[in-house]
Amino acid sequence: RAWAIQAGRAGHPLVEMGLHERIVHVSLGVIVHSQYARNQVTAAAGTRPLTAIPLLDMSGGRQGKSRRAQLNLPPEAVIIASLGQITPARQLELALATFGQLAQTMPHIYYLLVGEAGAGVDLDQLVANCGAAERVITIGYVNSVDEFIDWLNTADIVVNLRYPTMGETSSVALQALAVGRPLIVFDHGAYAELPDAAVRKVPPLDQPGLLAAMSELAQSAALRQEMGTAGAKFAAEHHAPAQVARHYANFLQQILHNLDRKFAGSGQQTGAKNVA
Repeated sequence: RAWAIQAGRAGHPLVEMGLHERIVHVSLGVIVHSQYARNQVTAAAGTRPLTAIPLLDMSGGRQGKSRRAQLNLPPEAVIIASLGQITPARQLELALATFGQLAQTMPHIYYLLVGEAGAGVDLDQLVANCGAAERVITIGYVNSVDEFIDWLNTADIVVNLRYPTMGETSSVALQALAVGRPLIVFDHGAYAELPDAAVRKVPPLDQPGLLAAMSELAQSAALRQEMGTAGAKFAAEHHAPAQVARHYANFLQQILHNLDRKFAGSGQQTGAKNVA
């Protein structure tokens, strides 16, 4: 199958074929970032220690600032944004088409795109086809974390769609929650585990559901504020460096304890206690 893929006779089995077994089998323990991912590797892990530890908030405590003034938009503008590299799995065509429908009844709504287009994505064509191209703002790639977080702060609503999921946990989604932005995601994979108080979850590829979520949030500043506050609280409680580091330390201590027990039984020295 690998030769067929290389020769262009077959597609990459990115969704239906897991490729984690080899690394799991040579590991002393396995850390994943969601219960969904944990379920995917449980069988391969066997008796090896396996845990789900929340993803680290990579914003490093930066809160950023809005860059709305750069966009020269009217004061009443509501900005929906998608951030990160634009790949087919991001379902931007669906998001923009849905935005185009909403724009027909909400003249003050805009869509902000931050990130470069990846292979297989014709961004200009997607924007042109959405029916509201004049209200889509493209920023392109940004190489500064500070600027990226500023653009997150510029958004009123963040749309972070992925379908199909490869088992990933989204750093962009987490950063959006950390800076207090309400989030719209597909209700599957790790995204289904995000808190309902901060996230609107839509069945995968459900355009009416996506339209309803966009419309609800675009029309209520109070709801956006409420969800944003809940998201920031969730990120601070579960994804801050101190909390994540404590989970890692506890798990690594468990691994070292297992090694001590194993080698003590065989009469060998591991030095694991000294490492700990």
